[in-house]
Amino acid sequence: MQAIYDIAEICFQKKIDTVIISPGSRSAPLVLAFSRHSGIQKHVVLDERCAAYMALGMALTSGKTVALVCTSGTAALNFAPAIAEAFYLNIPLLILTADRPPEWTDQGDGQTIRQQNLYGNHVKKSYQLPAEYSPDSVWYINRTINEAINLSQNALKGPVHVNVPLKEPLYPADDAEIIYSKTRIIQRTETYDKILPSEWENIKNEFNNADKKILVLGQLPYNQDFIKELRLFIEGSGIPLIADVTGNAHFLKTDFIRHQDLFLSNLSLNEVEDLKPDLLISIGGSLISKHLKLFLRKQKPSQHWHISEGDNCPDTFGSLTRHIPVSPFAFLKKANRTASGLDTERNDSFVEKWTRAEENIEIHLETYQKTLPHSDFGIVFSLLQHLPNNSILHVANSMPIRYVNMIGLYKYIEVHSNRGTSGIDGCLSTAIGAAYKTTKQITLLIGDLAFFYDSNALFQESLPTNLKIIVLNNMSGNIFSMIDGPSHLPESQKYFETTHTRSIKFLAEGFGVKYLRCVDSGSIKKVFQELFNQDRCSILEVMTVPANNVSALKGFSTYLKAAPSLEISNH
Repeated sequence: MQAIYDIAEICFQKKIDTVIISPGSRSAPLVLAFSRHSGIQKHVVLDERCAAYMALGMALTSGKTVALVCTSGTAALNFAPAIAEAFYLNIPLLILTADRPPEWTDQGDGQTIRQQNLYGNHVKKSYQLPAEYSPDSVWYINRTINEAINLSQNALKGPVHVNVPLKEPLYPADDAEIIYSKTRIIQRTETYDKILPSEWENIKNEFNNADKKILVLGQLPYNQDFIKELRLFIEGSGIPLIADVTGNAHFLKTDFIRHQDLFLSNLSLNEVEDLKPDLLISIGGSLISKHLKLFLRKQKPSQHWHISEGDNCPDTFGSLTRHIPVSPFAFLKKANRTASGLDTERNDSFVEKWTRAEENIEIHLETYQKTLPHSDFGIVFSLLQHLPNNSILHVANSMPIRYVNMIGLYKYIEVHSNRGTSGIDGCLSTAIGAAYKTTKQITLLIGDLAFFYDSNALFQESLPTNLKIIVLNNMSGNIFSMIDGPSHLPESQKYFETTHTRSIKFLAEGFGVKYLRCVDSGSIKKVFQELFNQDRCSILEVMTVPANNVSALKGFSTYLKAAPSLEISNH
């Protein structure tokens, strides 16, 4: 078993300092290797689905690869949702799944399934270790673990799977000591991709020949150096920046377009045509803004560049003409240098149309929220005003992230959301994992069904004291009464909205978490203050009425029709 024990030492030498272990028997050699290593932090999480999402949150916050260990069988399958999310968000994970020896697969042996290549195309690579330990096998195990860790951390980070078949005996003698070998470490040298001069000439010509240009920013983690280059680029070129809240552009200290989802659905056809770009430059991951996606799919630009590392390049708007496979930071840094040759002549009329639409919607949104009844819309609006600066906001999927994106942030607060696959299944676990890896306050905004779905995440020896959880409990999957289709069906409440009458109070108290409750908007500021002043992990449950939420959201369009004109140009 020495080669298996040495896996922990290789991880330590390659700066993996955290492992999450889900209990089991077949994984005993791996568990002992990590548990007895003094240089690695250990977290024991019973539920494998929660464990994997917690690892994702930890890796997201730290930027380091986090290791996951589980026993054989369906335990490993429960890692899959978080692994898919990590794959699409480029989060580095090392997944170590214990297994029976391959000769026992499909032979009726307990906790044995087909684990080789278990996660399919949702990992960067999957490795199978040998079950015997000849000199060649030991060399292979060492090389494989080195390679797997390097692969998780290369330019486009992501999850890597290592399946570890283990034969009995699994447990050492009572008095046996685990000693780690002086293992071979294979280092990976960082390299820098750059655009060839001949290709830059083509980019320059396309850029300079385009009259109306926009830059769209999808999901990206906050990076101070990138934000600096982004600000220089949009200020120097005068190009409108349209950014989802998950792009973290609110750190820019300059104006940009953030309410596109609200005004693009409330403009005339002529006004929408006026906003059509000749050149679209896109950076980052998936977009939340549905109306922006629809706008760009209908008003197709002549040129669309997407800037991203790696070989995969999404054609989100059906108009892709150029993939620039370098880091967005590297591209902007080159573009910002005076010798780049990029034209900085501004199309003031085009920029003004985008800017006027943004300014109009900001005024109307500020006025409209003052008229709202107690609703999720109003609660989120108030929350975004009262979040402490220099904190982190995790937002669960479904309506919470849509509200935050529509309303927008004006504070220096990092925003994270599981938008790689956009599931509700691990939002609480991800936020808990993230909170373990930072001293900043983390606030999780989550809906009731997403909270119930992932409540096993609270089953921890101790929860991070810097985590504050706000649950919007409208006693349903309220989104299904807001979108076209299910809201008109007789089956909607039972089969789509999943209506219920439950409070999270007893769950919170059962897990030993401080519980607060709010039922009206009049006291929300005071309750937020009480929540943020807690010195322990705490949960605020905000009760709202589904019908009020629907009318508050849909009422904004009605309000705009009666409000002063949104016109952005004269025709």
